[in-house]
Amino acid sequence: MTDLRRLYYISDPSSIATNLLPDPVRESDLRSWIDTVADAGVSTFCQEVFSQGWTAYFRSQHPDYEYDQRRQHRRFLPLLDGGVSPLDILIDEAHARGMGFLAGFRINDDHAFQARQQGLDIARFIDANPQFQLTEFPEGEFYRLAEPLDFTHPEVRDFTMRIIAEVVHRFDVDGIELCFRDHGYFPLDQGEARAHLMTDMLRQTRAILNEGSGGRRLTLGVRVFSTIEECLLLGLDVAAWIDAGLIDHVSPQDVMYGDLQLQPSPLAPRRETWRTGARLFGCHLCSAALPSRPRRPGRARRTPRRPLHT
Repeated sequence: MTDLRRLYYISDPSSIATNLLPDPVRESDLRSWIDTVADAGVSTFCQEVFSQGWTAYFRSQHPDYEYDQRRQHRRFLPLLDGGVSPLDILIDEAHARGMGFLAGFRINDDHAFQARQQGLDIARFIDANPQFQLTEFPEGEFYRLAEPLDFTHPEVRDFTMRIIAEVVHRFDVDGIELCFRDHGYFPLDQGEARAHLMTDMLRQTRAILNEGSGGRRLTLGVRVFSTIEECLLLGLDVAAWIDAGLIDHVSPQDVMYGDLQLQPSPLAPRRETWRTGARLFGCHLCSAALPSRPRRPGRARRTPRRPLHT
């Protein structure tokens, strides 16, 4: 009989590093953290390893990708400089404790402002290619903090796909999760017309997972906005992903806001969800109030960039 009791834990790139792990981080600290999660009954652990154009918990072998420069990630440098990837330790301990392990990828992110607040430059790829950045945003001051990429451009999709392929082929992961947590992936009012481009990227991701599977099906999960309609406005054709059997689970959410009243019913009735074997996971987020909650498609306004540090 299949055990349907599943607890899926997602660790964002910085929260644990900032609030739990010491500086510097030792291998024993990472293993102890995983043991704590396993003791809580978690069945699948996901560590987000790519956000805002930077890697976390590992260094890429490709020069196009920089390790996260923010101060909270410097505590891993002694391990990395010694030739040890924290990601390998996390995977090894998770498997030893009987947990599945997914690597998470942020598809756009809004933490460029945090790097600038720390006096750092943002990732080279984003900084060097302003022509690949979105320039029109809905109303609201919060949008000025992000420097999101426009996935209309094949160069942007390729930049994302190459790092996914490296992780899948280099590390013993059981799959990956794509986190669609930001307010834009295509120009305003163009999301639905260009959604096929993101669907093609999902197909490529599925192919990469199949290539690196060693004969087993590696998981492809997605965290998306809370309704199919909102997703499609942003260029995320979740229904098509389900229908094509590209994804193994989908988690609807209210951006990064813990909405205890959120109902998964807009996704649940789709028969395709069950026919293709995809699972619907409820998603509880940590914050009960966050400025990012209002980030939804809205009236376009061109917002000039403003410096966040001097």
